[in-house]
Amino acid sequence: MTLTIETGAGVEGADSFVTIAEFEQVQADYFGSALAGETSAKEAALRRAWLYLRSLNWTAAYPAFGGAIPDDVKIAQSILARTELAEPES
Repeated sequence: MTLTIETGAGVEGADSFVTIAEFEQVQADYFGSALAGETSAKEAALRRAWLYLRSLNWTAAYPAFGGAIPDDVKIAQSILARTELAEPES
């Protein structure tokens, strides 16, 4: 199932701050290479990371400061998803 990306506009049914391409770019930038594995497994890990980030006690304006998702939030979701891929339910 394809991810529905939150852009900062309050996208109905959103389940990720990042696309698979953005996720892969973070893996290359911070860990030296993209991760092997099925896209569906990566999407599931991104959804679990999304749920965790959404559960944090942030202010009402977060994470869409000025109508955009900050890069730090996208990077955080990508790193959390990497952890979920390595150890599900972590």
